[in-house]
Amino acid sequence: MGTDTNLQETARVSNIPTTENVDDDIKVDIENEPTSIFGRAKYALFDLLLPQFNKQSLFIFGSEKAFKKECDRQRQIGKWIIHPLSPVRILSLIRLLRVSRLVRFFSEFEQMTNANLEGLRMFFRILSLFMMMFILCHWNGCIQYFVPLLGDFPSECWVRRENLMNATTGEKYTFGIFRALSHMIGISYGAEGPPTDEVELWIVMTSMVSGALMYTVMVANAAAMMTNVDAPSKLYKNKLNHLEDYMCFRKLPKPLRARINDYYQARYGGKWFDEKEILSLLSKSLKEEILNVLCASMLESTPMFKDRDPSFINAILLHLRYEVFLEGDVIVRQFAPGDRMFFIEHGQVLVATDSFRKELCDGDYFGEVCLLTKGKRVASVTALSTCHLFSLSVDNFNVVLTCFPDVRKAIMCTALERQKDLLDAKIGAQGAQTQNPTTSGLNDYTESLEEASDADYDFELDDILDGTK
Repeated sequence: MGTDTNLQETARVSNIPTTENVDDDIKVDIENEPTSIFGRAKYALFDLLLPQFNKQSLFIFGSEKAFKKECDRQRQIGKWIIHPLSPVRILSLIRLLRVSRLVRFFSEFEQMTNANLEGLRMFFRILSLFMMMFILCHWNGCIQYFVPLLGDFPSECWVRRENLMNATTGEKYTFGIFRALSHMIGISYGAEGPPTDEVELWIVMTSMVSGALMYTVMVANAAAMMTNVDAPSKLYKNKLNHLEDYMCFRKLPKPLRARINDYYQARYGGKWFDEKEILSLLSKSLKEEILNVLCASMLESTPMFKDRDPSFINAILLHLRYEVFLEGDVIVRQFAPGDRMFFIEHGQVLVATDSFRKELCDGDYFGEVCLLTKGKRVASVTALSTCHLFSLSVDNFNVVLTCFPDVRKAIMCTALERQKDLLDAKIGAQGAQTQNPTTSGLNDYTESLEEASDADYDFELDDILDGTK
């Protein structure tokens, strides 16, 4: 039975006429062709919609007569309909451009990855570059085989020279890719000699030009990746080199140089960025949202800002300034003018006077009353570790209060109540000392509380009362 099937297939293939002398058998009547230039162009465009005569169409229709009958039928319809066997179907190869979506996918995935994963981002950049190179080789390899296929594999084409007429699809694809890559990178492998056919010559030239462009793009991308890889770290090192030159020029002592280097490391973490410039490029709503995430909890822990109008809180957030202090730095010096308030984001500080000491940590604050009056500091504040703080200056605070008069009165009342509570605690402690003179520890604590009270609220009550009227 298998032998009969083979015989039938052989007989069917042998009955298929060759494409030689087809032009003599299938001709359009010259008398029916239009004479005007516009009519001839329209006629030629319409002929592109008709089926193309080749082995495939001849195999489908079975004979030349049936093929000609199909062409006449479509001419009689007179509709601009693309026949499935028309050469215009070659335009469907444009769909190969969809493969470029894969490169765009890698680009979008790179943007979605965490900025700290620099190695992963670099991997996807290199992978995208290789994918573009492979797509270009794929297109050239397919064209290398497709063009001889349209010409029914001429005797001098590379497919016949390589004896690939009866080869598998994978083998043909491999040879096509190898031949295209040989042309693109400009080596002699894969070419047995100069092309002999004019069409093949154009294909080779196209491959060579596309290969030169690919090489240029590859070198440019490699240079750009090497330049842009970890750009913040390179900029940080550049700034640090300028700083080293300045310290050497000024002949600063080595301990001070070490502290300056430690400050840069604590402030920027080895990557240079200008936070003020970055925030200035964002919209106001995004800036407020970022500062809310960073500082909203610290503001809510302060009695002056607790349960205030959200618009007022957002206005305050826009005026906060990020500062870093190293271990041992004096943040606030005693008897210095109070010009700003501090919120502790991370770190530990020591508030101290001659007889009072208290440690503050994450989420705490100090110097809040200086926002209401520019009194002198009574206590010194020293950093016990590397501290990341946010500060609010008196001038910026007053600018915000001018837009919120009701909030100003409420803040004054809150400060007055706090002062009254501290004074009551002081009087109560003095009375307890009179009844029990041995309570020296309580007395010392009360004096410390009084000094802390004076350190935080060094202003006249009359000024506050005048402000609340």
